[in-house]
Amino acid sequence: MSDNKQAVYVQYGQHASTTDWSSTPGSLKHLRPRNAPVWPIPLTHRDRSGYQTGNQERIKDIVGSKGPEVTDLEIDAYGLDSSGAGDGTDASTLDTDAYEILSVAFGGTQDGTGDTSDASDAGSGTTVTMDAAAAFAAGDGMLIKGTTSGKYVAREAVSVSSADVTVDRALTTDVGAADTADEDEVVYAARSFYLAPLQHDVSHLYLKAEGVDWRRDYYGCLFATFEIDATDPLALVYRVGGIQSTDWADDESDANPTYSAPTRGSLINTYDSPLWLDSTLYMAHSVKAIVELALAPRTGQGGANGRHGFAVVGRTARIEATLRSGGLTTPHEVSDTAATTFRGDTVVDVGVQFGRSPGSASYFRAPAAEVRLDPVDDNGMLGWQMVAHCTESGNHANVPGALRYHVF
Repeated sequence: MSDNKQAVYVQYGQHASTTDWSSTPGSLKHLRPRNAPVWPIPLTHRDRSGYQTGNQERIKDIVGSKGPEVTDLEIDAYGLDSSGAGDGTDASTLDTDAYEILSVAFGGTQDGTGDTSDASDAGSGTTVTMDAAAAFAAGDGMLIKGTTSGKYVAREAVSVSSADVTVDRALTTDVGAADTADEDEVVYAARSFYLAPLQHDVSHLYLKAEGVDWRRDYYGCLFATFEIDATDPLALVYRVGGIQSTDWADDESDANPTYSAPTRGSLINTYDSPLWLDSTLYMAHSVKAIVELALAPRTGQGGANGRHGFAVVGRTARIEATLRSGGLTTPHEVSDTAATTFRGDTVVDVGVQFGRSPGSASYFRAPAAEVRLDPVDDNGMLGWQMVAHCTESGNHANVPGALRYHVF
């Protein structure tokens, strides 16, 4: 009977320390990759086709060490379990199945604690007022219910003074009008991830794939790209690209696993997902945030396959999106005048929210994005292709990370 490439159980975990790239983690999570990858078993070879042999017959190549290549993964994005971190709940006590992948991609993590807005005056503009001294800290993600919209709007705390939290931009309705935080409502916290270029040493990942009568284990894995991809019109996708391993094994005994859903919230959707440039709500679609990791193998002939894991020698990030071209302002399209401003020597605070429910939402923010716009055909209309490179912000000391990502 032929093997079906979809009949494969995929599990992953994180090694116990930054110097562990050879053992199996004690805790594993099941994944269901939507791209149904083929799991390779690469070997290196020394080509001997050019040797002088006298009789000009080819001699066979020399088989060498195990190659590092693994595969690419695409997985659906989920929020936090237990319907999110509500009042008094530390987000670190909740989980989402991609937490370890996100922590490796960004390098920096931060967890907030949920709170409740003031019962009589929850603030206005960029101020959200809690019912007592705020549990939030600078850099925390916040999911706030709007008074007019009745919807949850994601924001990031940039400073805190007693009960008052200053957020990255004022709340808005679906058409970009000013809104305020609703009174006496739970304000949900996030598990947050921020770009940390100096975090060179990370705890590597472990991957296990098991099909019918075969199993492959990949130890000490890191990856070169991570995408938060909202081009699917329904569900948010995480794309993990260029995965490499320190070692792999394909002769392990079958574990015969049974699928067990990991601890996580609900799927994060991509419709009803607003994008803001500074304080203005824009019409946008096909949004992506892309993190690139510069990997360097720790070469050492004493290591398995001549390497001792990998170092991340740099991290950069950019945001891509298609914006509508025109003069509408509820919400905004991009006029030629605005496009000229964006193309100048300026940076823009970019914020994008996905999903609207606690336990099923996320938000990324680039406080100082260098925006480039190019005209494109947008389904028969004019549009602008935006590429925004994430750079260091003026508030970097209090809220580090050229790109920050909050999962609620």
